[in-house]
Amino acid sequence: MLLMCFTGKIVLKWTIEGTEETTTYERKSTFIMGYLKNLELENLKNEIERLKGENTQLRGNLTELLNNLTEIKNRYEGELNGTRSTVAVLAVTTLFFLATTAYLIMRKPKEYW
Repeated sequence: MLLMCFTGKIVLKWTIEGTEETTTYERKSTFIMGYLKNLELENLKNEIERLKGENTQLRGNLTELLNNLTEIKNRYEGELNGTRSTVAVLAVTTLFFLATTAYLIMRKPKEYW
């Protein structure tokens, strides 16, 4: 909190005159006249604290979302690996079927029943 302090100063000076000598006394005193607050600065400091809290909350949400994304990614990668295996089996079966069909077409029987 920025406070500007206005102070005042009082100087008291008096002289006592005696028969043989003169004595002079001086006293200085300061006092506070008033304060000024910088309200805009106070508002900004409050805003900073609010934004820090919001930032912490958003970082927590981001971490949670990243964890969810990683979990979903791992789950789909597992499913994708199963699909890849299935496609590989079907491709091998199809190639075997095509090779067998080509062989049977090329080899013509010598006798017809």
